Amino acid sequence: MKRNIWYLLPVALVTLGIWNSLKNPMLVDSPVNGDITAPESESENQASDEGLFFTSKEADLGVVKEPTTYHFPFENRATVKAEILELNPSCNCTVPKLEKTSFQPGEKGKISIETDLRGRKIGPQLFVINVKYRTILIRETRLALHAVYRPDLVVPTDLKVRLVRGGKPQRIPFAVIDYRDSPFVIQQISTTSPSLKVEIKETPSSYLPGWKHELELVAAQTDQPVGNNLESITLLTNDPEHKGISIPVLVERVGRIRVSPAKLSLRPTDKVGVQMGKVFVDDREGGEIEIDSVELPSPALEWNGNPNFPGSKVFQVTLDENKLSSTPTGALRIKLRFKKPIQEETWIDVIRKP
Repeated sequence: MKRNIWYLLPVALVTLGIWNSLKNPMLVDSPVNGDITAPESESENQASDEGLFFTSKEADLGVVKEPTTYHFPFENRATVKAEILELNPSCNCTVPKLEKTSFQPGEKGKISIETDLRGRKIGPQLFVINVKYRTILIRETRLALHAVYRPDLVVPTDLKVRLVRGGKPQRIPFAVIDYRDSPFVIQQISTTSPSLKVEIKETPSSYLPGWKHELELVAAQTDQPVGNNLESITLLTNDPEHKGISIPVLVERVGRIRVSPAKLSLRPTDKVGVQMGKVFVDDREGGEIEIDSVELPSPALEWNGNPNFPGSKVFQVTLDENKLSSTPTGALRIKLRFKKPIQEETWIDVIRKP
């Protein structure tokens, strides 16, 4: 009998532990949504957090030849307002847009996805848009777009060229590919600037796949001022669907001589009241530089270095505040005038440390 009691004792202890656990349940993790929210009471009137309901979260655009837009319709099925916080696409070739961001219970809306695949690799594509929104909690869902990129023509989205004043002409090769059964013929080429010309290097003779027209942009320096200009190339063809093919060209014109930095911030030295900085000067074409003159706005400034040198050189600018007649309110401007490789002027703003 005693032996049977000893066998039954573990069973009784286990049963007692289960009973206590039912009376006092263990704490479990709650979802955290970034904001601390008071727990909802359990009642029939408790708010529903079903969230945004999308008719479909995935779409197949099929064969895409040009920029297109797709709409994902949805409905707020929560019993509270839904607020869309973020739309994060997996590629900058897809731009999600909303007419508004807040939707009342039962209200419908749509997320429009503008897709521009120009410049992408030809073939199957998959894009994902992460949608972050808030009802009672912060939630996330994902939308997916499938497509096969197969354009009639592949044309560069743009061309970029950098011209150095007084420097050599720049040559930029590019291609236009026709994926249709028969190729077009380029009949004429025009540009918006006399400094730009286009040469046809090779016309298509076989399907590679695609009929490939190989061209080259030749950009020559002119007397136009330093800065950026947006120009364009137009290819006139015998194709009734593509009579004129336009390609933007971003032209950056820079000075022949580079002076850096344009704003020089001086640093204190071991000598009281003396500050110093360094200026880098070189020829972007690698030629010899000759400085004609250096104009200093104050006798407290000194410019140290050989004015004639090949390649590049570092100059030292020194400011002795003990020689200042008055404290300058702004920057002190140094004017540099060059003889070689071309006649050019530039300025350096010297900023002293208070």
